Amino acid sequence: SASFREGDKVEGNYRGRGRWYPGRIGRERANGTYDIDYDDGEKELGVDKDLIRAKDDAGGYSSPKKSASF
Repeated sequence: SASFREGDKVEGNYRGRGRWYPGRIGRERANGTYDIDYDDGEKELGVDKDLIRAKDDAGGYSSPKKSASF
């Protein structure tokens, strides 16, 4: 089972929807979940460790922010 520390580079399965985005662990919570600070400025709180993986520096990521369409 994976465990992460504050500041670790990771990829998070944003909102559990199957898309992985780069970020860093912002905080480890007492209940075993993590807060992720995504590279684009988004934050996600209380993320289960099963939705986080160590970042692969291969690149090629997109942002979890939705682009506005006008």
